[in-house]
Amino acid sequence: MGTRRGFSLSWLRTIAVAGSLAIASFALLSADSQNVLWTNAVNVAIVSGMEVVLFSYAQNHDLLQKKLPRDVYRYGAAMSLAPVLFFMVSIPIAFVSTTLAVCVWFLGIPLAAISERWKPEDADELLPG
Repeated sequence: MGTRRGFSLSWLRTIAVAGSLAIASFALLSADSQNVLWTNAVNVAIVSGMEVVLFSYAQNHDLLQKKLPRDVYRYGAAMSLAPVLFFMVSIPIAFVSTTLAVCVWFLGIPLAAISERWKPEDADELLPG
């Protein structure tokens, strides 16, 4: 039964991400407009934020296959919130320079490398996805 619940949560997240981002990403490729850029950033931030909400709900209602230790849960939530931060920071920057705003999105790559320092030991085995 735990596998079915985890499978459902993964599919719900996949459907939310794919459905919400498809149109906005297509618009981003077809125009170099500040409005398209900040609209896409808001959309991605909302979807990433919903991922954290789903993760929190699954943790608090025992929907994960195994209850996560507090430090692993905090690390997973923090890493899921990182895209929200970067996309929200890029919105005001988009009104100055769309190129610079897109560059802000890529700051997640060095953050991922740096965050390896404080990753809990068993995070790779326990975190979903």
